[in-house]
Amino acid sequence: MIGTESKVWLAMHKQRHLFTSLRRIESPITPGASDVEYVSSHVQGWIELKTCDNPRKGKQFYLHCSFTPAQGEWLMQHHAPERNLRSYMLLAVLGPRTWKEFLLLEPSCAMLLVAGWRGIPHEDLRKRKGVRTFGTMGEVAKVISEGTNVTSQSHKRLLTVLGEAS
Repeated sequence: MIGTESKVWLAMHKQRHLFTSLRRIESPITPGASDVEYVSSHVQGWIELKTCDNPRKGKQFYLHCSFTPAQGEWLMQHHAPERNLRSYMLLAVLGPRTWKEFLLLEPSCAMLLVAGWRGIPHEDLRKRKGVRTFGTMGEVAKVISEGTNVTSQSHKRLLTVLGEAS
């Protein structure tokens, strides 16, 4: 099965050439510490890896492994774009045989998926400012390593057309 965080890490690790440093961290001592620490020439930060099945229309994301309040706090405390510190949740969505898509969430949006809270349908999550969808891990890694805002200009235009931009 491709649906483990370890498999997401392996896919990301194949993109290590885009980073100065890319390390998987497992810390039982530090509650909530994110799974991956990265450094590039533009930015540094943390990535919390999560997987889920592809939700049916109108349904919510159900994570394979819960996202705890401590993990959310870690992301929030380690996200300061004005200091080139960017942290994310990387949500790998499973298709029938491979990854269907990857969602990169800024901490404020990731907090919507804290353990036990299932009140946001996947279509609504995808439209939120601070969430960006990708088809490949290469696209995800490029955006992370360049320190690009998650909310792209094309996404902002789409939200404006939908009347949801802030």
